[in-house]
Amino acid sequence: MVYCGKPSKSCRQCRNRNIKCDKKHPSCGQCLRATLTCPGYPDLNNLLIRNQTSITIHRVFAQQTAHIQLPTAVPNISVLDRAKCLFVSTHVFGSHPSFYYMKEFFPPRESDDFLIKTVQAVCLAYLANETGRGDVMCRARVRYSEGLVAMGRALGRRGQAGRREVIATVLLMDCFERLSQLEGDGDSRHLDGAVALCKVRGKAQFEDPVSVALFHHLSCNVLASCLSRGTEILGEYMQLRAEVAGVMLPTDSKWRAENLILDFMALRMRLRSSDEEGDELWEGLKKEYRELCKVFSRVRDDEVMVSPAQKRNILCSLREMMDGLFGECDELMKRREMAGDLRGSENGEGLLVL
Repeated sequence: MVYCGKPSKSCRQCRNRNIKCDKKHPSCGQCLRATLTCPGYPDLNNLLIRNQTSITIHRVFAQQTAHIQLPTAVPNISVLDRAKCLFVSTHVFGSHPSFYYMKEFFPPRESDDFLIKTVQAVCLAYLANETGRGDVMCRARVRYSEGLVAMGRALGRRGQAGRREVIATVLLMDCFERLSQLEGDGDSRHLDGAVALCKVRGKAQFEDPVSVALFHHLSCNVLASCLSRGTEILGEYMQLRAEVAGVMLPTDSKWRAENLILDFMALRMRLRSSDEEGDELWEGLKKEYRELCKVFSRVRDDEVMVSPAQKRNILCSLREMMDGLFGECDELMKRREMAGDLRGSENGEGLLVL
């Protein structure tokens, strides 16, 4: 109970209007003159002592806990949702997204279970590499197996082989193989299949921007696979490239970068076989390399230390391949010049002795 002091005897209307009440009964004169209904006068016994216990407790508690920051509720996020957020934010919407075209397939149709399960497998494998959790990689392998079975069913249905979703899924499967491999550089079976699917679709596919993006991603993976394994470029891929050369824009920076990488690889082979020619070709390639370096920025800082598992999450880029091949060719050219200077000096010494 709280003592509230001496209460007012005026009617509520006069208190609200802030005027003096004459306190007449049954109605005050102020209300009568203003043609208002007088609400009467308060019971002084009820106003003198009031029960404000609950209000006081609430006020004291608020004062005592004002400086305390209560923890915010953390949502219970599943492992799969964490994996999706991590992979999508990095490789679909990131600063250097490898799968930027995948936003065109979200959300996937329920009938495209081959795409859904393969995306889940890739996301889980990516999270497993980042966190070092073997149980998550096991879940990823299970999803991948389910995706392979679903893909087999899809390819058995008529008209499915030419769909963009199928090629995108095959590229995701190739990505999973790279993310989940324990050692070595894997194989190119999925890339061979993607090349074959692109050939089935024909030149009309390149009228669609998403299909062009799929082709460029396939090209990047084919080139990276051949470079990492030290093998020659797939013949089927070179045939596909020759077929689409007429429909690709010469100003397409990715097309130019892919051509530059192929030219670097050809020049490297000639230099390794002691081919004396190639100076003019080298000058032209250096000029093209410098121009494309203005378009393609570096994907990562090589000084950043990562674990072997996390290193598998770093997907190869066109710029990385251009830099590596340029460095190799530049070193081979310098060695050839030094060998030529050495032979010249030896011939000069021989003439002096004679």
